[in-house]
Amino acid sequence: MLFLLAALAPMAQARLPAEWRNSSAAEQAQDAVAFAGLDQAIREDSPDVQSALSTLTGIALEQGHLA
Repeated sequence: MLFLLAALAPMAQARLPAEWRNSSAAEQAQDAVAFAGLDQAIREDSPDVQSALSTLTGIALEQGHLA
C-alpha cells in the first residue's frame, strides 16, 4: 500500500491547479481547531493510516512542499 501511495503522490501534486492560493493565518487556525485530536485518534485506532500519512509527509518534505 505504501508503495502505491508513494507512486501516486507526484501525480497528485502535478494536477494541483496553478490558481490555488496559500491559506491565511486565520484559515490555518480554523483548520487546526477542526482537526484537533485527529492525529492522536489515528495513532491509536488506525496504525495503517498513520503509516501512510507519515510516508506522504516525508515525500512532501523531501520535495519541498512542507517546511
